[in-house]
Amino acid sequence: MATVKDVEMYEVILSSPGIDGSVKLDNRITCRTMLFLAVCVDAGLSDSETGHPLRKAFGEEDKTAMREFLAEALGKARLKEFYEKLKAVSKI
Repeated sequence: MATVKDVEMYEVILSSPGIDGSVKLDNRITCRTMLFLAVCVDAGLSDSETGHPLRKAFGEEDKTAMREFLAEALGKARLKEFYEKLKAVSKI
């Protein structure tokens, strides 16, 4: 579990010069890995109090960008509808 000092360190890192620069990703992953990534992102963005304290260092803009990235990635993998059905069934 991260301490308050860890969160402060992350906030410093996130405010460092150039941290808002864009990064182009060109990776190939399996659909299974994409689904796992989606589950991890959803869990990280949930409003639950459990989880990594680093989440508090991210603002709504960051969370929105991650949700948009996830939707785009699931769409490219042709898994968006499938993932939505999985979420509905499992209540992720």
